[in-house]
Amino acid sequence: MVFVWNGLGFMVPVIGFGSLITAQFCVNSVMGDSRYYSVVGWPKLAGFALAALLTFGFDEWLRMRFEDEAISKALKRTQPNARTTPSFSSR
Repeated sequence: MVFVWNGLGFMVPVIGFGSLITAQFCVNSVMGDSRYYSVVGWPKLAGFALAALLTFGFDEWLRMRFEDEAISKALKRTQPNARTTPSFSSR
C-alpha cells in the first residue's frame, strides 16, 4: 500500500504543495516579478527544502507524541497503580 494513504501520510503532499506555494508567494513579493518563479530554478529548490524540513519536523513531533502514549499505555499495563503524571516528591 502507498505510504500516503496510511495514517497521516496524506500530510506529505499537503506540506509539499503548501511549501511550494509559500515559496512562490515569497519570491513574487520580494522580486516584484510574477515570472521570476517560473524562469529561475532556485525558488522551487528552496520550496522543496522547506517541505523536507517541515515534513521531518512533523514526523518527529508525531513520533514523540505516539511514543509517549505507547509508554504510558505500557506502564499502565505493567503497573496497575501507576500515576498518570510524573511526581518528583518522595511520598
